Amino acid sequence: GVAERLGLGYESLSRDNKGLVYLSVSGFGQSGPYSKRPGSDSVAQAFSGLVSVNVGTDGVPHRVGTTISDVVTGVYAFQAIATTLFARATVGTGRWIDVNLCQSTSALLGHKVAEFILEGGTPRALNVPAGTYQTQDGWMMVTLVNEPQYKRLCSAIAREDLASDPRFADFARRADAADTLIPQLREVFLTQPTDAWLKALHAADIIAERILNPGEWLRNPHVEATRASVCQDTPGVGAVYSPRTPGIASLSEDDLCPAPDVGEDSRAVLMEAGLDSAEIDGLLMSGAVRQARAMTGGKTS
Repeated sequence: GVAERLGLGYESLSRDNKGLVYLSVSGFGQSGPYSKRPGSDSVAQAFSGLVSVNVGTDGVPHRVGTTISDVVTGVYAFQAIATTLFARATVGTGRWIDVNLCQSTSALLGHKVAEFILEGGTPRALNVPAGTYQTQDGWMMVTLVNEPQYKRLCSAIAREDLASDPRFADFARRADAADTLIPQLREVFLTQPTDAWLKALHAADIIAERILNPGEWLRNPHVEATRASVCQDTPGVGAVYSPRTPGIASLSEDDLCPAPDVGEDSRAVLMEAGLDSAEIDGLLMSGAVRQARAMTGGKTS
């Protein structure tokens, strides 16, 4: 939209930018029959196929319960900008980067596209009986990636009969008989608390873990020991916790400044840009620039 208002086309920006790096983020992209359609995180999850592979126990396809399309689009956009800046530093040219929510979410599902093509349609469920199971006091995730793990799982839950049953002999047959197998496992897992099951499953070298909510994750001893989260005291808000950015080589995030209020740094930014106090005052008076109100006692005055 901005490029169009400037009278610039995609090809001209891509070809004649002379070092300009310009990023566009949209729902469906800058071209194609859907380019003018409104988009959102939920729409991107639906269009990309993500919702179709996230079917609940109620048989209904659901959106993932976080803004995963928004987040992954930001990650892909950052990746594209970083590589483009590197290219500009070496060859001296920039480009117009077109990143959109639907394509970014689809990129996460490359393996699902491959499965769909290779199996000629909707593929079987993978790694049955991997999945979520309720225990006496919560929920846990159990994952299988090879055949020996299934036999060890059956032994760990004292159901060796499920390992010898020919209907459950391998992943393919277990997928076909999932409606028979999984209810039996659910019944077993309800008999003990999560910690007891995790102890037994881990002893059998089965991949399993308690299902945590974000608050439980934050207080988890492993998260605390590895300093996987960072806390920043933010004026007007208090302590704000967030996961550390993956791949950061040091603990540099410990020294980040709190997120500024809208307009908090307006005057400093404009002065750095070369405007004098009178010009800045004029912009503030006209409403063209916003300046944050003063903070007193941790609250906005």
